[in-house]
Order: sequence, then C-alpha cells, then structure tokens
Amino acid sequence: MSRIDCGKYKCLEEGTASCSNGQCVCKPGYIGDECVVKTCPGVTVDGIPCNSHGTCNNNKCRCDPNWYGLGCETYCDDRTTCSGHGVCGGDRWARNVPPEQLGKCVCNTPWYGEKCEQKPADPPSACKKMGNCGTGGGYIITNEYNEKEYINDPTFSGTDDIDWRTDPPTSTCSCNCKSGYYQNVVDPNDRYNYAKWGWGEYHPFKPSLKAPDYGLTSRGISTNTGKDGKCLPCPPGYYVDTVKTGEFSGKTICKKCGCPSVAADDGRTNQKFAKKADFSPLSASQVCSGGGTSATGDSDLIQALGAECIPDELWCDNSKCHVKKSDAPCSLANRKCPTYYTDYGTHDDMCFPSWSVRHCLYEH
Repeated sequence: MSRIDCGKYKCLEEGTASCSNGQCVCKPGYIGDECVVKTCPGVTVDGIPCNSHGTCNNNKCRCDPNWYGLGCETYCDDRTTCSGHGVCGGDRWARNVPPEQLGKCVCNTPWYGEKCEQKPADPPSACKKMGNCGTGGGYIITNEYNEKEYINDPTFSGTDDIDWRTDPPTSTCSCNCKSGYYQNVVDPNDRYNYAKWGWGEYHPFKPSLKAPDYGLTSRGISTNTGKDGKCLPCPPGYYVDTVKTGEFSGKTICKKCGCPSVAADDGRTNQKFAKKADFSPLSASQVCSGGGTSATGDSDLIQALGAECIPDELWCDNSKCHVKKSDAPCSLANRKCPTYYTDYGTHDDMCFPSWSVRHCLYEH
C-alpha cells in the first residue's frame, strides 16, 4: 500500500486527502493518525461515525429515520421540512443517489421551493366561467337591473380540475350531481332526445349497460356527462343515506326504502308501510320519494302520507295484539282481528282446552 510521507506520519495514500502541518487529513470513510482504519463518513469528535444518526455497515451509513446523506448529516421530515407538500428525496442508506439529492424536498405538483412552501396562483375557474355547470345546474340570468346574476342549483355541482403541466396552467370543469342524485342521459345521435335512466335499469341508448340497484353517485348512472344531464333525486322507493360501515363507508348513496323486521317467536317477521288513516297498504315508492334519511319510517319519510310500519303477522288476545305468539295470553273470549287484517282462526295448541289466541295476517 502506498504511503505519503507527512513528517511524523506515513499517511495511507488510499485514505488520505492531504498532508497538513505534519498531520494526515483523512478522506471520508477513513480515520486514524495515518488514515488507515476504514469506517463510515460523518465521524464526530468522539469518534462516532454517521454523525450519531445511523449505524456503520460495510463502510456505509444506514441512517436513522428522517436522516439522510452519506454521513447521515441531513435531517428531513415530509410533514415539517417539506411543509406536507412533498417528500424527502433519496435513499436514507445512500444507495446510488447523488449526495446533493439526499434529504432534499421533492415537491408535489404544483408546489415548489426549498421546503415546498410555495404554490402558483390558480388559473381562472372554468366552473365559474360556465356558470358552474350550465343548464340543469348553476346558471346565469340577467336580473331586473340588467345585471348578470348567478343562480345556484344545489343538486348540480362542478369541480375545477387544474392541469399544472401546461404553461400557464389550465382549468376544466367536471360536472356531476351532488350525492344522492342521478342524471338523465342524452341520445348520442340526437342531443335533443333525453331519456331517464333509473336504478336497476338498462341504459336507454346503450342496452349493454345496466345501472346498479343502488350505488354511489360517482358510480353507475351518475357520470360526468356534463351540462346536458339533468340531476334528479334518488328514484322513488329509495332514500339518501350515508353509509357508516362496509365497502361504501362514509359515502352517500341511494338506498332502497323499507320497513325493518321485528322479532318474532320463530325469528323475524316483516313489516309493510300502511296509511294511518285506514291502514291501507302503501308501496315503498309512495312513502320514500328520495328526500328521506332513514328506512325506519321516520318523519322525513312518512310525514306527508301519515304512514307507519305494521307487522305482517299478529297474535291477538281479548285485549290487544302481539307480534310474538308467546306474548299473547290465552283467553276464552278472543277479540277479532283488526279490520285491516285477515282472520286465520284461533290456535289452541299452547292453551288450555277451549282457550285460544287468534292468528291475524295483513293481506291487503
């Protein structure tokens, strides 16, 4: 191994940067009076390599989290150093990365600056320019003072999509219904021909496409067809609901309306919507027109019709009726079924002789 005569010391040429005042000045990765001992760069005054922010392995530093550089000399944190708008560049273990890139912020578009703290001005809003989303949504009128006035239809909304790759950046408006609404569709061969595309139905102009029974407004039939589509509420028989758990958790969907089932002796029994005045049957589409928030018969869904959920099956004693047969006491003088139920006779299989309960079914 070649040596450099440096007076008192014979410096190892491989590990020596220079000779100064009789002392060997070591290259990064070498230590000792004669720069003979190989180690990792970033040796502190206490002789600890990697600036005490990593471990030395085969003469390379494996840096601790948020420390970068050949000698783990640079601190960088995505959230603080890069303002949350970029990431720290380079491999913390300094593999095949130029030293000048290690620990430097690599900014997300369109942010820039040493700490990704600067952002260019947004281009003019395309949605605002077109009156949000035109016909069927927000639109512009000329009022009585001959002034342009923007009218906002909350069922239709536009989102500005900015392309920062262009110079200057450009904005386009993506139009869509708000959550819980869906759109008509336009004949691609005749833009004046509209048709309603409902949940669970085939596309009127593309029969190969079928809408889901219900779903997110960003899926299925609610598409970004733009200003030609009119936004409609959930189809009759469905209501707007925010899903709490599962695949669509946190999303707003149109959910099918229906009464909850209730506990019976043999498990569960279904309920149906009925009009309070005469207990005549009501369909889900009559009760749930799309503006409700629950399928349990709350006031948002039923107040206009005065509806309620009633069980398919009842067991009646001489004072009242029950969903569970076991809750109906046996009696000698059974009351008749309610006028809106069909009498299926008495059952005495659980009663003393000549005692019974009456079985009633809602069959309007």
